[in-house]
Amino acid sequence: MVDFMIPKEIQEKLIRAYKRDPNEARVEAMQIRRKTRGRLSIGEMESFIASYAGRINKFGRASNRIIWSLAALAAMGCSYFGGKAYWNSADARGAEKPAVVQYGGQTRPVEFVVEQPQENQSGLEQKVDKKIEDKNISYTERDVDALARTIVGEAVGELDNRDYLNGFIESVITRAEKKGKSVADIVYEVRTRKVKTKNGEKEIKTWMYSCFDPREGIIQKVNDPVKYVGQERWNKCLEIARKALSSGVEIDNALDGATNYFVSKGDPRINRTKEEAKKYGIPSWAYQKDDDGNFALDKESKRVPVTPLKVVPVKTGNSYFYRFNNF
Repeated sequence: MVDFMIPKEIQEKLIRAYKRDPNEARVEAMQIRRKTRGRLSIGEMESFIASYAGRINKFGRASNRIIWSLAALAAMGCSYFGGKAYWNSADARGAEKPAVVQYGGQTRPVEFVVEQPQENQSGLEQKVDKKIEDKNISYTERDVDALARTIVGEAVGELDNRDYLNGFIESVITRAEKKGKSVADIVYEVRTRKVKTKNGEKEIKTWMYSCFDPREGIIQKVNDPVKYVGQERWNKCLEIARKALSSGVEIDNALDGATNYFVSKGDPRINRTKEEAKKYGIPSWAYQKDDDGNFALDKESKRVPVTPLKVVPVKTGNSYFYRFNNF
């Protein structure tokens, strides 16, 4: 039996997740990696899961399909993120045929993906240089560039504010992990919904990170960060982004798993009327709603606020962080 350098309580947590659903074990491993600040790697934990799956399969309680996928990840040294397997070898990524791995005396194909350059909604064309392989998590240079630009737009004036900066980055990474998308796809995401008006239906677009919204007036800053914030600060943003994606961020436990945040001079716990929310730019999701989407109201007919994970002071007011299952 392989001797894994994983604490017993972590092993037990991974086993419990695997028993609930094999896919949950990978999600649990990713969360553990973040909480341990990268001290436990995904590769080590997935190797342990594969070993456990192999042991119980001996008694006919695990499917071969699960074992193939987990063992392939562990045996080949490939990284797993967003539901796709990536090789660590640059040559392998350029191959035209699926790679294979020997396991249990048989040969099985393993899918690998070469991510293609994409054009985001703000018109920025990102270049894919190489994959960043660290701690067995794959991020591309496009992800680093996208996160760095988001830092320029959302936090360039708060680079020394650790709670705000890392809490904001945590929201990006959490969204990417939960949605199974790349960091770049998350920060450039634009959602469209239709609303009824007197003149018919109207299409409304919502940018997940407002710095990329052309209506906000700061799109020029993220389009050309060197011109607007200088080479030194842009390099700093790139450095922060690369470090965050390769080895995680150190955050207050209260901010773990944050998905949403906003900055305002108002306070949703105090400013609870429609007019006050509009005045201070407080988003609707900062208030509780019923199953039909209507605001929950108290005895004074004021909105009931959602309790934030943490309130972090910033130069322009306060930032409010939240954790939602649906975002």
